[in-house]
Amino acid sequence: MCLFLELNMRGTMNTVFTFSLSLILLMQVHESHSQTLSFTTETVSIPETSPPGTVVFVFTFSPASSIPTINCVGSSSCSSIFQLRATGTTATITLSSSAVLNHKITNQYTKDIYISYIVSGTTVSAQARLYVVITPAPKCDKLFASAGGVTVEVLQNLAPSSIIYIVNPADPNPGSYKYSMTPEKPFGININTGSVTSPEKGFSGPGSFKLSITVNGMNGTSCSGILHVKVLPVETANVTFPKSSYAVSIDENTGPGASVMTVLAKGSDIYYQIVPQTSGGYAAYQIHQRTGEIRTTYNLDLEANPHLNSTVFLVQAYDPIHKVSATATVSITVRDVNEFPPVCHPALIVAQIKESEPIGYKFPSDDPVKCVDMDRMDSSLTYSIVTNENSKDKFRISPQGGYLVLNSTLDYDSYEVANVNFLYTASIIVTDNGKPPLTTTIPVYITVTQVNEHPPVFSPCPQAMQVNENAPLGTVIGQVNATDRDWPFNNVEYSIAGGAGNNPPKFYIDPRSGEIHVLSHLDYEKQTIYQLKIKAVDMNQDISPDPQMQKTAFCTVTVRVQDENDNPPVCKPPYYEELIYSTLKTDVGITTIQCTDIDTPIEDLTYSIVGGNVNNRFTMKGSALCSRNAFSFKTPGVYDPTDYELLIEVKDKGPPVFSTTATVIVHVVPWTTTQPTTTVKTTHRPRPTKIVTLTVFEWVPDTWFVVVLTVAGALLLLALALLTWKLLTLTSVCGRAPIEATKPLLQDSGGQFRGVFEDAGPTSPSNLHQQSSPPPAADKEIPESPLSLQRFDGRAQDPITGREYIFNSVTGQRRWL
Repeated sequence: MCLFLELNMRGTMNTVFTFSLSLILLMQVHESHSQTLSFTTETVSIPETSPPGTVVFVFTFSPASSIPTINCVGSSSCSSIFQLRATGTTATITLSSSAVLNHKITNQYTKDIYISYIVSGTTVSAQARLYVVITPAPKCDKLFASAGGVTVEVLQNLAPSSIIYIVNPADPNPGSYKYSMTPEKPFGININTGSVTSPEKGFSGPGSFKLSITVNGMNGTSCSGILHVKVLPVETANVTFPKSSYAVSIDENTGPGASVMTVLAKGSDIYYQIVPQTSGGYAAYQIHQRTGEIRTTYNLDLEANPHLNSTVFLVQAYDPIHKVSATATVSITVRDVNEFPPVCHPALIVAQIKESEPIGYKFPSDDPVKCVDMDRMDSSLTYSIVTNENSKDKFRISPQGGYLVLNSTLDYDSYEVANVNFLYTASIIVTDNGKPPLTTTIPVYITVTQVNEHPPVFSPCPQAMQVNENAPLGTVIGQVNATDRDWPFNNVEYSIAGGAGNNPPKFYIDPRSGEIHVLSHLDYEKQTIYQLKIKAVDMNQDISPDPQMQKTAFCTVTVRVQDENDNPPVCKPPYYEELIYSTLKTDVGITTIQCTDIDTPIEDLTYSIVGGNVNNRFTMKGSALCSRNAFSFKTPGVYDPTDYELLIEVKDKGPPVFSTTATVIVHVVPWTTTQPTTTVKTTHRPRPTKIVTLTVFEWVPDTWFVVVLTVAGALLLLALALLTWKLLTLTSVCGRAPIEATKPLLQDSGGQFRGVFEDAGPTSPSNLHQQSSPPPAADKEIPESPLSLQRFDGRAQDPITGREYIFNSVTGQRRWL
């Protein structure tokens, strides 16, 4: 018996997910009998518009005596949608007469198909799985798709290329459908929107036309319908609009049901309606069926729905008695209204100004006031300032906003400023030019601060340091020191203002200690000296720190980089190719290797052949490759190759020694004719494909075994816990308290006993030492007189040694028991 558990998750286009849990039990099959299905797993797709009776899947089975059955996984309605019919050994799955497919509700059905029969009292079965995927398809209007189709009546004098009908699928998906029409002339159709238009040259007279229109969707799906166009003579009752188009502008946020405009057509007993469009903007409006008044459907908010700023749709006026109609185009523009006050940044100004700032000083300089009108970005704003009695005439604001300006000097050492805790308050009022005008208030809080007097001083300055070019990152190469006479003393922060290199900088200075560290790799060959400009800034030298109040000092530190050989030679080019004749004389130069080393002079580079020198035919003389022995192309005898790939190793002087390798390809042309060789054709036999089947056996325990194993494990853990607890109780940490701990507590002066959980007072290092090292005579009981014990009013147990002691809660004095 084999047991398989499958978890299948599927999601629809509307993010509705269906979970199916299928438990398939395959019974053991008698070896002398076999049952088969023509498939094991299959996936088929059908459009959601498939009619009842559509063949979904056909399969065969054996033996004929077995009866195929369908089990739908994860869907209770599957059995009412599909039906299975078997004839002989062939089975067909079709859509039932009540089948209704909708890919938005269920886009996939999973079915397990079984066959079974009984042999010698044993049930033999087989199983396969079929996935039926429902694909979306356009759905035409029922009347439009019916046999009779839709009839549209128009007047003979209708303007050419006027829209007379718009095909609207029941499940619109703008942009994904294409429309076609038969016949293509004289009427026209927009292949993207489905708008049917009258002939380009108009109608020549009354008549009737039959148009077949097809809506093509994705995956080859489509729907079609019939449009009958009846052209009526002008003499009959007709409906006309005074104008072919209307335009109106309205304000936003007028609420639902707000009146927009009224369109009136000429005729008798006229009804009005809005012709549906592929775009959804027309849904924001509705028209009264009899009066032609157009109103808003819901509140029009351009901030929430910016696409409603301009909407164009068709209004149809029709006479249901005479079957005549006319259309007019309505364009509605929604104007943005003033509904938001100016938005300012920052919303709150908190500034600190030195008492020595001159008149005309502007603030905040680092974050000026910026205001915008969310209704109209190009709206002009008006700025004004409101002050109280203390800040009157102290400040003004620039007409364009942005900055506050001092009108008079702010004196820190004055009673007026001290009385308000050195704080001035004001408000900036920003007003837009909308109707009605809206305002925003920006609170302003200004604190006057003291002045920093003394700058930092470096000692010594300048300084010189040196570092090896291969020094590890983080190496400390030296330290600078600066002092400051302002309080708090020497509260200085260091930084490197220049000279440390860029991307990334080579050095880093600890901002508090002044130690200079190596931050990135140094290269003597690129730069040997760095002139570091060290900056020292005093910190917290005023009431409220301000970068403009801080004083700085600079010191030049010269860092010299010590050289070390750390670059290999570089050959340009690294590859050479030469052609020589086999009669070339000995010690004749073939080519010269061009190599350089930024650490080593060119004349100190050494060259040697380390590979490819077959029969030792080449040698190096300096950087020149030369021939060494005459080539041999005699058979029998030594027969040299005609192509040599020589590897030339180039080393510098070091230490340490670095090397690189250049490649020289030498083509040797034999001067004498060599004996021809015989070409032997080798026949390659094709290797047969070998199929290896690997069977993996897996043991799945029964449920009772898992339960028994879990209970046994829990009992084992419980036994281990009890054993651990028993062992811990035998130690001094978890053992019982000594017998003395059960004795009555000592009385305090009031005759009441103190518990062992009372606080023994602060624990000092001397107390801990006393607790961990009991006195030598602790094992002897010393009788205490009642008078000597009256000064102790509590009893406790030492957490380290486990011994008990008495204590005085007032003086903290203790005594071991």
